[in-house]
Amino acid sequence: KWRSVLLFPMFVSSVEFLFSIKKIANNTMYAYAVADNLVLVQMTSLFGVHSLSFMLALFGSLLEYAVQFWIQNKRKIHKGVWIYLGVLFFFYFYGSIYIQFPPKKENYIRVFATVGNEPTDVYLTGDINYDYIYDYTKIVELVQKDAKLAKDNGCQLLSYAEESWSYFNYSALNGALLPAIGNIAKENDLMISFSIDIYQPDKNNPLDDTKITYYNGNIFFDSDGEQKYTYIKHNLVTTSEPEYTYGKHKLKTFKTKYGKWTTVICYDLNFSPFMNFIAFKHPEVVLIPSWDTTPVARLQSEVIAKFRAVENGYNVLKNTFGGLTVAYDYTGRVMTSHFENEWAHYAVITDLNTQAKVTLWSCIGIFWNYFYIVAIFVFIFVKAQFNCKNIIVLHEEENAYTDLPLKSSRVEVKSSTDGSRVTTVGIKAKNAGTVDELQ
Repeated sequence: KWRSVLLFPMFVSSVEFLFSIKKIANNTMYAYAVADNLVLVQMTSLFGVHSLSFMLALFGSLLEYAVQFWIQNKRKIHKGVWIYLGVLFFFYFYGSIYIQFPPKKENYIRVFATVGNEPTDVYLTGDINYDYIYDYTKIVELVQKDAKLAKDNGCQLLSYAEESWSYFNYSALNGALLPAIGNIAKENDLMISFSIDIYQPDKNNPLDDTKITYYNGNIFFDSDGEQKYTYIKHNLVTTSEPEYTYGKHKLKTFKTKYGKWTTVICYDLNFSPFMNFIAFKHPEVVLIPSWDTTPVARLQSEVIAKFRAVENGYNVLKNTFGGLTVAYDYTGRVMTSHFENEWAHYAVITDLNTQAKVTLWSCIGIFWNYFYIVAIFVFIFVKAQFNCKNIIVLHEEENAYTDLPLKSSRVEVKSSTDGSRVTTVGIKAKNAGTVDELQ
């Protein structure tokens, strides 16, 4: 039956969603196979990435069913094929219209996005038990140079890649470094997205390396020098960040002169429900400082970042260590794409759209995902009920013959003497035979 045709794509969509909730990000969704088809990708702005996976998975199961139907019914085409083609045509038509209205150029700003590692002369070795401690005055000098270059090139944002500055003491961070970065932002009328690893020693044992708490964070400064938002990475890569503590604070947006913005970090991008939860707050721009390795550069930057931008209607900037730095508008158009395998400290200057679009998916989001999970159980239940609805009761003294439906899966045999019942499961015979044969 056609119910079986829908079961596989619903299963695929549900599993993809469950794997993208927490801890294990799903990097191999069906939908990612058509990332280069920008028209079809626009479908995700309506029903999310999992709906596109559903449509792609449905193609195979529907094709197999349609061929069988065509052979058994004298070359008639099943109506399900026409429905599928009609839905696909609608999404192509929608996508073709949607991308004809790109963001207006007056909503663009220029971004000075750093890529590569920090200069090695920025830290000093220390006599205490930490590997090294930073001389924050050298960090300030380097940020001042970057800010001047950004301003000279007409940029409104200076954005640092993930972990541009590392292992700075928490108390020193708040007491000296952050106020200095805020002053640089104010002096240059420049927003600064400042990515930094933070270590917080234990209060009672400050020199005990085993009791240090590590955070992977990003701190955003507005152009007036105000510290707008501190974000701690929520989704950590278990293989490379086992020592870090994940963020437990609530996600939020913050206001800038260019609308509402927010920040996440690298691996957070891979979790579609997490990124959709941010979309409920309707930010115009999502900054994603990252640290990619070469094998995952294309997947994370060219594919996943594009899908997150399109389905949620916001604009994405993902500047990266050792990988692909990209900026996308809400239609998935590339505003910049720069691959860097050399860990040198320099920048990519790019345009960034600051006008977002409210999509259907950004509003219904995670509720639609749960629909898949509920629906698959409903389909299983309905199919089981359908197969068991024909129950035939025979009396043992009748020695009767009966015609069972081909899909009947249960036969009850009731004794005429004591009323006891015997159930046989899995019978699919046209002529079932006698009562003794049934038992």
